Amino acid sequence: MAQGRIALSPADFLGVEPRGAAGVFDLTGRSRRLLHGPHTRVEPGVWRARVRLEMSEDAGKRQIVLYFGVNPYSAIDLPYGAEGVHEVELDTLVTTTNEVEIWLWLKRAAFHGVVRLLSASIERVGDVSDWAAEPRPGAIRAVK
Repeated sequence: MAQGRIALSPADFLGVEPRGAAGVFDLTGRSRRLLHGPHTRVEPGVWRARVRLEMSEDAGKRQIVLYFGVNPYSAIDLPYGAEGVHEVELDTLVTTTNEVEIWLWLKRAAFHGVVRLLSASIERVGDVSDWAAEPRPGAIRAVK
């Protein structure tokens, strides 16, 4: 069972329809889950996913959402029109020992666009009681 900070690599994630190198996802096609993983078993608490993505110009014009946790998942929409490298932080509450996962979901069919997963990590940042006291929204930062 995982505790503390866990660094992940693109190889820890499964592409639903792999079309290239590990961590590179072609958006061409129907609405779908682009990647999921790492299915790491964690203890109860508040967990944070940090995901670093690079989006092509076309990918920046698509509706993409990042999910993290266990059902019900925490979710954040990636910014529309934002090509380039982005760091996304998203917290979730895990109430029982369970496997957490990160999903990247393409909301609508796309004709062009590439998303590259540069890095990801998960980290325990608090106890279950901390969530009720201070729910945490997701954050997205563009990296210059």
